[in-house]
Amino acid sequence: MFTRRQALKALIAGIDGLIAMTLAVPVLGYLLTPLLRKTGAAAWVALGPAADLHGPEPRRVDFRYTSEMGYTAESVSGFAYVVPGAGSTPLVLSPVCTHMGCNVVWSGEKQRFLCPCHGGQYTADGQNVAGPPPRPLDRLPVRIDNGILMIQPRAEM
Repeated sequence: MFTRRQALKALIAGIDGLIAMTLAVPVLGYLLTPLLRKTGAAAWVALGPAADLHGPEPRRVDFRYTSEMGYTAESVSGFAYVVPGAGSTPLVLSPVCTHMGCNVVWSGEKQRFLCPCHGGQYTADGQNVAGPPPRPLDRLPVRIDNGILMIQPRAEM
């Protein structure tokens, strides 16, 4: 048989449990959201009209996109090099040197991408030809939507 004291203890424990559940559901939702979020391919970013990006040499194109990592979303700026080619879809190269991650620059005089950090050199199509870089510049995924050149930037850009 329950005493009055035991009944009150059970009632208080039940109310405490309801309060704990009410607080736990949103807290767990907040903590688990990044784990449950779909992490597919990165968003496509517009570089501009494809017809305007052709030229005799690789061209630097700046862009901005929103990066979502975990609980935060931030606006990120980056750039890539659009390389003219014979095909209908141009080659787009990451500016990040494959040696130590410095940004390469195009030298029209030498007709090469040059890394200012350790002297790495790449041809116009991104092939490593001199210095310490172990592999070519990364090629970014490219598509053309309604005449607009789109890329998928990498996180390190």
